[in-house]
Parts: sequence; C-alpha cells; structure tokens
Amino acid sequence: MARLEDEQWLKLLVSPSSSGAYVDGHVDGQDSLHQLLETYFASTHSTFSVRYSLSEHTDSKELFLPGLNRKHILWQQTAGDVKVPFDGTPFTTCGTTVLHCQHGPKRHKSVAQSTSQAVQCSKKRGCLAVIKYVRVLRFPEFTIDKSSTLSRYAEKSLRGKSVDGVLKDVTSSQRGLDLASERFYIRLPLVDAHDGHLSSTLGQAAARRTQRVHPDLIAKIHEFVSAGIRDAREIRKLLSLEVKTKHCFGDVKPSLFDRAYYPSLKDIRSSIYAASKLLCLSQLDQVDLQSKIASWQRCTPDANFLFRPYTSDVDASETKLRGR
Repeated sequence: MARLEDEQWLKLLVSPSSSGAYVDGHVDGQDSLHQLLETYFASTHSTFSVRYSLSEHTDSKELFLPGLNRKHILWQQTAGDVKVPFDGTPFTTCGTTVLHCQHGPKRHKSVAQSTSQAVQCSKKRGCLAVIKYVRVLRFPEFTIDKSSTLSRYAEKSLRGKSVDGVLKDVTSSQRGLDLASERFYIRLPLVDAHDGHLSSTLGQAAARRTQRVHPDLIAKIHEFVSAGIRDAREIRKLLSLEVKTKHCFGDVKPSLFDRAYYPSLKDIRSSIYAASKLLCLSQLDQVDLQSKIASWQRCTPDANFLFRPYTSDVDASETKLRGR
C-alpha cells in the first residue's frame, strides 16, 4: 500500500496537516483547486457529488466586493470543520461547498413498490466521507505583523487600520479588484473515512466499475454528436485523446479500467442517445427543417405543409408553410 506522503494529490496541498481520517490544507486559485480535485479523484478512484454550496456571488468579485462592511472582514475562522488559521492577512469568506461520496446515505424516502416491479439496486451505502472547502478572498497588501511581541492594544490598533484600508481601497475603487487574491481552504478524506463500500486500496477494480462518467467527457460527447460524429468507437478514440491532454497531471494518469475517464461503449451510446434527444428540439434542426420544407414546396407546388416549430411561449402563434 502506498504511503500517504507519496500521494500526488497531497503534494498539491499547501501546508497539509492530518486530522484523524482527513487532511486539511489550502490552494490558491480556481485552477489549482480544479487540478487538486481531479488528481484526488484519479488517485483514489472515488466520485463525489455536490451536496450543497452556500455562496454569495462567488463567481464575481465585482458583485461581492462593493458590498463589504467591517463585520465581513475576518482574521481567522475557527468554527466548522474547515479552519482558516491566523496569518496576519485579513480576508472575507464568500462560499462553502460540501461534496458527498456517491455511496453516501440515502436522502430520499423509499417508495413502496409492488412485487411485479423490479427493484433497482442503489449505490448508497451510508458512507459519511465528505469533501469541504471554503472560498476566501484575501487582501495581502493589508497584512499586519503577527509577532507575539506586540501588545494586545498595538495589535488591535493595527487590525483596525488594516480593516479601514480594506474598506477604503477595495470597496470604492476598481483597484480593489486587483487587491483581492483567491484561496481555497479544503478538507479531504483519506481511505479510512470511507465506510460501507470498497475503497481504492481494498478493491480497485470494483471501485473503478462504480464510477460515473466524468462530466467533462459527457460534455465532449455532446459536442461530437452536435458535429455529426455518432459512431461510439470513433468517439471512444477521441475521448482517449481528451483524457491524455486534459486529465493527466504529471505522474497521475487515470487507469485504463477507470470508467470515469474510459467509459464503456454502452456508456458512450447512452450519452449519444441523450445528446441526440436534446438536438431534436434545437433551433438548428428547426432551421434545417424550414429550408427542407421550402425545397419541397418548389418541387411540389400543389402540396400543403404545416410546420409548428418548438417554442417556449405557450401563446406563440404557429408557423404555417403552405403551397401556393
């Protein structure tokens, strides 16, 4: 069994620390967070889904920063599972995201089914492993000296001046957008945190088979179908190139038996079918049909055609194309 120190995803964490069956640390920026999570999922052969995400305009500094006030500026956060230690830099929290293991507890009440109906097996096994991360915006230009030699009064005075500077420069000028740096404090579960199902070290083959196809690959399949590529074997080759170029981080490469990155032909065909159904209501198909009807009218002037295009407006009038 590989040692924890040898895990590639652990090397991406800044200031990692072990706490029971979890590892705490932080990364800077969205790209670093994405790389960390992708490396973690590929290394542990696990799948997590977002349970909830509490955020306040987390996708835009322009919306969040102007609304700051004194009570939003923090120096440390000790409440909750994800701690933000004091390092002398003021910050504000603007989002908490929790992801649960796909084998977590059932969230919906079971519906009684008759004996004539087949009962579908569930992936839920009551696993309590979770990933939590907090998004914070830090203001490094207003960092104070965290030396222990400062008196309590001097430190309080420095903090007050720093907060005043943040509120003045960050909220009242465009320059404030450049002063805020993004950081994510994250808590990741180890193998021991999983319960009720096979983990990566206890049963890698079984763990890989239960994975869901990666959302990025499903999006690529939809792009291929929109471009007219609908052969499952051809799409599988294109997906392999996609994984090698965008989902391999250093020495961490997804296994060829990992269903999340190398889906089966059945998985690909299911995605092709889903993408095809979505295209049935696309505007592009309706435009093509209108041009086709126009060509039919030229060939058979005496024929009548009725075309009722799809629209989201209930009261929209139907379009009729009739021969002259």
